[in-house]
Amino acid sequence: MIYGNKEKIIYPFVFVAFLVTIAVTIAGAASVPKGKVKPVGHFGGFIDAVDVIGNYAYIGQGQDLVILDIANPSSPVSVGRIMTKNLISGVKISGNYAYVASGDNGLVIIDVSNPSSPVLKGSYDTPGYASSIAISGSYAYVADDYSGLDIIDISNPSSPIFKGNYNTSGDARTVAISGNYAYLAAGDNGLLIVDISNPSSPILKGKCNTHGMELLGVL
Repeated sequence: MIYGNKEKIIYPFVFVAFLVTIAVTIAGAASVPKGKVKPVGHFGGFIDAVDVIGNYAYIGQGQDLVILDIANPSSPVSVGRIMTKNLISGVKISGNYAYVASGDNGLVIIDVSNPSSPVLKGSYDTPGYASSIAISGSYAYVADDYSGLDIIDISNPSSPIFKGNYNTSGDARTVAISGNYAYLAAGDNGLLIVDISNPSSPILKGKCNTHGMELLGVL
């Protein structure tokens, strides 16, 4: 799915789909009848990123990664918290680690094996502004704003290593991975499809012109 804006124009269907997805995840429902989507719980604050694994939700609340126990969806409980050095705009969980896109702070890796006591494991200061992250295998793919797509080797979470970069010639806002391809929302440049089969040398595979719409995200 794709969403974007230009002069306050927004594709509303994506936000509806996102809310349905969250409702299904939290409520654990097999299906959501049409017209029956409604909130089942609430956790306040400025939240700009979320990932859900099992009974836990990992949220970016300002500069903090907050871990919520959502076993009771109507009453989520904060069980752990750790501060990064910048606004969290993306978070992905893989194994025992939370991979966080933390703005000017770049990629931050947090050990969440004990949800009540998250611990900083490693970091990589990307050259741009880390706004979104995707994980596939031993690599983190960071949408790094004006720096484009950064590919980071995370096989050793305590010492992530730069692997490759694709210069989007514009803002890289959001990234999603499927197979050997990275799908990038690249602002005025639209949707970019990048072949990442060789992480050290990503190449452009295709492009979708959004005809003046500024593309802000892909899901």
